[in-house]
Amino acid sequence: MKAKRDQKHKNSAKRRRIFLFIGVDFVISLLVIGFVFINLKTREPDYQLAYADGCDVIVISVPDMSKRTLSSKNNSCEGKQYDWPEKELTFYRLQDQLIPVSWDDATRLELLEKLPEQTISAAFSPSGSALAYWVPEDIPTHLGILRYGANHRLYNYDYGRYTVSYPITSWSPDESTLAFSSYLSYVSPQLATVDVVSGTFSLLTNTDYPNSNPVFSPDGKKIAFTSHESGYARLAVYDLTTSQPRFFEHGELGYLPTWSADGEKIAFMSNQDGFMNLYMMNVDGSGLQRLTDYQTSQKTIIAIWLE
Repeated sequence: MKAKRDQKHKNSAKRRRIFLFIGVDFVISLLVIGFVFINLKTREPDYQLAYADGCDVIVISVPDMSKRTLSSKNNSCEGKQYDWPEKELTFYRLQDQLIPVSWDDATRLELLEKLPEQTISAAFSPSGSALAYWVPEDIPTHLGILRYGANHRLYNYDYGRYTVSYPITSWSPDESTLAFSSYLSYVSPQLATVDVVSGTFSLLTNTDYPNSNPVFSPDGKKIAFTSHESGYARLAVYDLTTSQPRFFEHGELGYLPTWSADGEKIAFMSNQDGFMNLYMMNVDGSGLQRLTDYQTSQKTIIAIWLE
């Protein structure tokens, strides 16, 4: 009898140890899952930016800061096409500007082939159905839009001549409006828009100092731009609802801003450290981060975000 009781106690103790082990293992598993979940929620999303650098195209991944270099198809500085086979993507280059096009996007590829030879800058509408472009004509600059209509008929809309500080054009998300910077009586560039349907030209700013490089936010409610309100280039955001600008504390000496697709980040060119480099910050001005480490002040970096 005593032997049976001892064996029974042993079996009971063994079961308790098994249940305790299972319980501890279950709790640890829950803690690990919770940690992973919290980490995923608080982790910064991954971003990729691309820009032209000399004869190459550089792609930067954030936050790991890895870089990839793409060379032109003919491996020369005269090349205008840069392939990224893994992504089935081609970058078309116009001076320092890059235009990414997917290999299966026939409409964009055809519109690029129809650009006037003298084109110095171009921008696709969000849907890719239209292509705005700038052609230099002495001091004024010609603004046009290529668009396919019914039966694949190509239309070339003429929006006239505007003298611009830098031919960068930005589409509103609903594709109704183009934003750019235009001179007034050759005094200083100001933020301007044109309605792509009516051709109506409107000024957003009218100051004694330059305002340039406008780019729509992804929700279409704001425009990031460069202002010289303080006597030097400074990043700001123009609120289209209130018609008021907001200046960034960390946007000093900022040029050519561009929004991330989620509207959470702004990348821009700046020489605030004495050299021209690419920076990124949150839309509230926090989290300033330098993405490149060039040791020259003679550089133009027009970054684009890759989705």
